[in-house]
Amino acid sequence: MKYLIPAVALAILSVSSSAIAATTSANHNANNSGLRPYVGFDYGYSHKENITIYQGNKNNVIGKFSDKLHYAIPHIGIRTGKHFGFELGYFHNMSQGKTRSFTMADGTKFMVKKTRMEGLYIDGNAYLPITNSLEAIGSLGVAAYHDRYKAVNAYVAKKHHAMLRLGAGLQYNIDKNVSFRAMARTHGNGLMSTAGINFSF
Repeated sequence: MKYLIPAVALAILSVSSSAIAATTSANHNANNSGLRPYVGFDYGYSHKENITIYQGNKNNVIGKFSDKLHYAIPHIGIRTGKHFGFELGYFHNMSQGKTRSFTMADGTKFMVKKTRMEGLYIDGNAYLPITNSLEAIGSLGVAAYHDRYKAVNAYVAKKHHAMLRLGAGLQYNIDKNVSFRAMARTHGNGLMSTAGINFSF
């Protein structure tokens, strides 16, 4: 699964690029080349692995744990034609501020509070029509993450990083203004699954 999403995303991006070239050479009508902005909202879920816990400084690693994260993801974007578009979004962990108990491999238990988990992304999206209403989506972009945990007993884990991300999914267009989509994207060292709605203008 780790390599399936990037492979599917790259395949969609490649096929869509070919479709764009074919559309351009065939001089498609203006409806396929117009700009269409949209706003939307996604719910995201990810299972984050290998979160590092250290004490005092980053050289004093005492262990790692995993966590389940639920994100709210508002976004804006623009379709630049039938096959391509850009999207800018913000993701925010909805369980931020909650405290959980984690157990290390050696049996040590500690309480951890999720104090800040958020980020920004910008993606280029490629669309490949399957039917009149259904499209495959491939995305390639970059995201900046800020993850921070703070433990009650002074252990702290935090991370600031920017990474490339790939995604693949499906979009169902109810009409020209409303669409639903479901996608899976690489997210840090793992995957994020999302589902949401877009409103086009």
